[in-house]
Amino acid sequence: MAPYFRAVLKEEIKKEFSRLSITKSDGTPYDLDRDGLKIYTTINMSMQQYAEDAQKEWMKSLQVKFNAQWKSRDAFKGANVKLLTTG
Repeated sequence: MAPYFRAVLKEEIKKEFSRLSITKSDGTPYDLDRDGLKIYTTINMSMQQYAEDAQKEWMKSLQVKFNAQWKSRDAFKGANVKLLTTG
């Protein structure tokens, strides 16, 4: 759950550990995936789940509209590519 939040948090922790020279007792840097550190955040996992569910529902609806608009045309070829990238 919350993959973007976790990825950003992980990078921020790495930066902060480096800035503060926080290392293991042998001087090597912590591996945030393997060293068993517990990190507590203010994220509300129930609200995060609601947000992710809403996003999935919205994307399904949006995909239906996209498919109806483009039907049998390829939206990712030719002049359409410029339209999609510029607005």
